[in-house]
Amino acid sequence: MSIEEIVSLIARRDSISMEEARDVVRKCQSELDMIVNGGGSLDDAEECVAYWLGLEPDYLPTLLDC
Repeated sequence: MSIEEIVSLIARRDSISMEEARDVVRKCQSELDMIVNGGGSLDDAEECVAYWLGLEPDYLPTLLDC
């Protein structure tokens, strides 16, 4: 799955614009960067994805690769 597919999924699911969904994904990725660079745990990263995006941890690798 790509970032754009995640954005599209969130936009459809939450009935928001693609730009709003991109903004939420960017915020999630920014927090993930802080977690990774700050020595946070995998649990912290999974909680971040659940909080910002309401998604399962399965999406974490895609979000971290960008």
